[in-house]
Amino acid sequence: MTNILFVCSYGRDRSATAAAMYHGINDLKTDHGGVHPQAKRPVTAAMIDAADLIVCFEEHHRKGLERLVSKVKLVGKRSVVLSIANRYGRGSMTLQLLISARMRQRVRELGEPTVRILSQPRETP
Repeated sequence: MTNILFVCSYGRDRSATAAAMYHGINDLKTDHGGVHPQAKRPVTAAMIDAADLIVCFEEHHRKGLERLVSKVKLVGKRSVVLSIANRYGRGSMTLQLLISARMRQRVRELGEPTVRILSQPRETP
């Protein structure tokens, strides 16, 4: 089983969407959190310890992890950055499609898992 930790700023939209999309698929286990001091679900050292792969949405999230925990905890942890900015609401179709495409590009060892597309609220213009 592969444990993936998805990291964004507040741990509520991007990371929560990705965790829901991938959890339980091909024996994947997921968790999510944020690096901002006011994160709804802050990343903890225990989350990092449990992760086989850390997926950050922006480069500053990876740097935020280094500020949160000792760099020693990050040594040997594989991490990737999806480069998806914070402009999409939780569960939006656009966000889900971006996550799916970027994960396929950047995380080859997962193969081509069939991700679940979540039902979502209507997107407002």
